Amino acid sequence: MELIEILKMNKRTLIEKICSSADQKGKHSWLWMPKANCINKKVCLVAHVDTVFDENGDGYRGLFSRMDNNLRDMVGGNIGLFNKIKMNKNIFTVGSGNKGHNNGSGHKHNHSKKVYFDPIAQVHWSPSGLGADDRAGIYACLKIRRKTGCTVLFTDFEETGGIGAYEAADIFKEHFEGISFFLEIDRKGNKEMVFYNGESQQFKDFIGAFGFHEQTGSFSDVAVLGQETGKPAVNISAGYWHAHTRHEYLKVKYLNNTITRVLNIIQQGAESYVEKEHEWRVCLNEGPLAKLAQCPICWKMKPASGFDTYGYRGSMEEPEDFMACAECCSEEHGTTGIYSYV
Repeated sequence: MELIEILKMNKRTLIEKICSSADQKGKHSWLWMPKANCINKKVCLVAHVDTVFDENGDGYRGLFSRMDNNLRDMVGGNIGLFNKIKMNKNIFTVGSGNKGHNNGSGHKHNHSKKVYFDPIAQVHWSPSGLGADDRAGIYACLKIRRKTGCTVLFTDFEETGGIGAYEAADIFKEHFEGISFFLEIDRKGNKEMVFYNGESQQFKDFIGAFGFHEQTGSFSDVAVLGQETGKPAVNISAGYWHAHTRHEYLKVKYLNNTITRVLNIIQQGAESYVEKEHEWRVCLNEGPLAKLAQCPICWKMKPASGFDTYGYRGSMEEPEDFMACAECCSEEHGTTGIYSYV
């Protein structure tokens, strides 16, 4: 599927297409296994099919139901990019925008919106909300799989709590045992990477070496997948800005840059990447550092004798102590620690 097609497609139609080709199917998640000629079986790409503009009530479309649909109100005069785009005569419309129009054969077209493209600025946008979060990720994963044959997971309901990710972690857990890490393309902007579950500095350095810089994020499917499987996971930029608003736009250049970087990750390093034991979990037995360990909270070398349980990591069935230094387990955090699955 092409980018334009994915951007303008409603969720039901997209899921129908996904179901027709996925190797493993859940109710809210779909998995493509590595192809026979796969060049890397150690990475699983992730994206979600839902957007906040879904018209079936699954997303947050109701938040926008009272908003004026005209372009002037959409841009609000605050985003210079759109003010320039409005005046650009090179803009053209992709898709009919005729939702539910009967073509005479008894079947209805499912064009859910108009999608505009400025070929000079290389920007996609829509007055009804673009939904590049995360349709850009869907497109990127499909394109990368065509080139590499790697594992791909699509989920539903990321925008409303990660329901599909929880399902996938349960029903596909055996298929995930052989992968080294999850990589989701669902982050705003360009060249950003976000980690959610205390991933090791080794993993952060590995992903960062391909041109990404670390930022802070709130939630995405890989937060769930990493937590539930114990695998490292990262969320990287998909090239969109102003997600969840009618101001959202997608810069094709930056999406393509991400695709190139992920191809490099898959082709140049991910097959040989092995997650090492976190240094903080190893107390050295010899030399001057024999009684020191590295704290995973402050990353300082501290006396191992002062380490205490800060929380738990791993699955709820088989939790592992998440240890930290005495200072990080101080009364400020609560002497009994933060007992959550991280």
